[in-house]
Amino acid sequence: MSVVTITVCLIVVTAYQSLIQNLDAYITYRIANSQIVAYLNDTNTPDTSSLLSRYQLDYEYIDSDNALIIFRTHYPAEAELLSAMDVNPLPPSYIISFEVSNIYFFSDIVNRLKALDEVMSVEYHLEEVEVLIVSLEWLEYAKYFLGIFVVFLCSVMISNAIRISYYKYVHEIAVLRILGANSLFIKAPYIIEALLIAALSILVAAIGLYVISDQVVTSTTLQGILGTFEVLTPTYQQIGSTLLILLLISLLTSIFTLRGSQ
Repeated sequence: MSVVTITVCLIVVTAYQSLIQNLDAYITYRIANSQIVAYLNDTNTPDTSSLLSRYQLDYEYIDSDNALIIFRTHYPAEAELLSAMDVNPLPPSYIISFEVSNIYFFSDIVNRLKALDEVMSVEYHLEEVEVLIVSLEWLEYAKYFLGIFVVFLCSVMISNAIRISYYKYVHEIAVLRILGANSLFIKAPYIIEALLIAALSILVAAIGLYVISDQVVTSTTLQGILGTFEVLTPTYQQIGSTLLILLLISLLTSIFTLRGSQ
């Protein structure tokens, strides 16, 4: 029972860390692959180009004639309606690309563009990213409570396993004391048992995480949603740090549980 509980805890913690890591990477990916389209009115001023040049942004200016050509290429049927008009209704625009994956910088540029007189409207598609950023902040806060709960639960399960084993052989331990066995000799098997529980839990959890990661990475449904974004799997460093933490918890818990035994 202890191994099962600790294994589940390890899988949950590692999956939670991976979720935060992937969410952060996906937000960066979305911002870095996003564009802003600033549509201009009849006012012809250099304010927009000056702003974009000042922030060293990559942009492309598309006048009304080129906008009409692009529209005809993508929507040939609708373009026939525009051809019947005396005046081209498509406004000139700036298409702005980003290499900086910072949502606050992105938002600042959007607000500055909206404040310009020559900018009629600003189009961008990062509303869902703003929701993801808020979710990421909450997940970052919640990870501390999850960590405390998992440490507490693992400590309780290991402590209970040691107590059960200790009291199961309480008569044999009494005989060993009579024969002169020291405290370390008596406690050592239980400390080793705690470490073995941790090691076995880690092994089972690693197998479970491998299977889950393989299913997630190869999921066609997820690939359709995320596009070209590559899902990040738990790294060896994350698994190694979890291993060391659990072994340390097991060691300290076993020592604390057996502290009253002589």
